[in-house]
Amino acid sequence: MLCLGAARALASGADAYIVGDRLFPATPLTDDPFVADAVEISVMHQRFRGPPLGQTDFGLAVERRITPDLGIEVEDQYTIVAPDAGPNAYGFGNVEAALKYQLWKNEPHETLLTLGVSHEFGGTGAERIGAESVGATTPSVYFGKGFGDLPESLKYLRPLAVTGLVGYQIADTKIHKGEHFPDMVNVGLSLQYSFRYLQGNVAYVGLPPLVDRLTPIVEFSYSTPAGAPYGQPDVGLFGAGLVYSRNGIDLGVEALIPLNGASGRGVGAVALAHVPLGNLLPALGRPLFGD
Repeated sequence: MLCLGAARALASGADAYIVGDRLFPATPLTDDPFVADAVEISVMHQRFRGPPLGQTDFGLAVERRITPDLGIEVEDQYTIVAPDAGPNAYGFGNVEAALKYQLWKNEPHETLLTLGVSHEFGGTGAERIGAESVGATTPSVYFGKGFGDLPESLKYLRPLAVTGLVGYQIADTKIHKGEHFPDMVNVGLSLQYSFRYLQGNVAYVGLPPLVDRLTPIVEFSYSTPAGAPYGQPDVGLFGAGLVYSRNGIDLGVEALIPLNGASGRGVGAVALAHVPLGNLLPALGRPLFGD
């Protein structure tokens, strides 16, 4: 019988997140619905209008489990803003910290539900690259669902999985120096098809090892004001790409398509490396408290 061993062979301990037979890889656009001990490095490049410029963000995040179900994350990014006319601007963005609690997990149905809250510390980044002086707190709900429980007649859809989040962003203050900061609704969604799950849990179709470790993925990210926008536009991105997973490490790359003019111009790109801390130092691959 093809079973969880296929997913376990791809993972390295608890850092690669498995629910039932399902391994959920880290994704470039949508925040992970799991807690982990890991370091995450990302690079994103986009172009914008008015004035025309390019922006490159180098992100770094560290995730650490306090207990098996409770984790913290701290992240920041270094940004390069390159106008078509004028000098470049460099600087760090605002520091952000998050707390996540895995509320519910259902192994047979490959489902998990996680609650979280994050805070952006306003004024910790450089205004010259667009970091806001006002921070915000965002309670969020995260979820993951694999479709391995579909009937035999739909077995080739079993490698599908979705992850996502819904968050409500609340600014520390609504008005600062004459500028309004509306509440925002943030939504993220990923749809993935695991070739590893296909070969290990559905039917062996002869894919070579390199392809066998790939997960094609599409993602959607959108933010919109919850009330009066005060000039704050909707911002959305559509991403399409691949995630390569091996030994608990996820390497993802996606092309980014802006959904409106405020979201960017032309096709951008994002790349992600999610590396378990246990791969770097085994003692860091366990929660601080509990097994």
